[in-house]
Amino acid sequence: MEISYVYVAIGVLFLLNTLVSFYIAKRDDLEKFQIYSQIIIVWLIPFVGGMVLWLFNRSHDGPANTINSEFGSGDNKGHMGGYSDSGSSSSD
Repeated sequence: MEISYVYVAIGVLFLLNTLVSFYIAKRDDLEKFQIYSQIIIVWLIPFVGGMVLWLFNRSHDGPANTINSEFGSGDNKGHMGGYSDSGSSSSD
């Protein structure tokens, strides 16, 4: 029995869409509406939708430590108008 390339392509497409759907559904940083919308896009635009949304969501999984350590570090020393370490706000 000869397997047609069409059946193989449909099987690969179904597998890809299923994997991407599970990947999107497990994300904690998306709202429910975003999860449902992205899964619908994956199944409406089968191959391109699955690959694009997988790559898009994967790009947001990078390490959180890539931001400059000086930004938001809580160190207010040496900044104009910053808070003092003593906690007093006396004005002369």
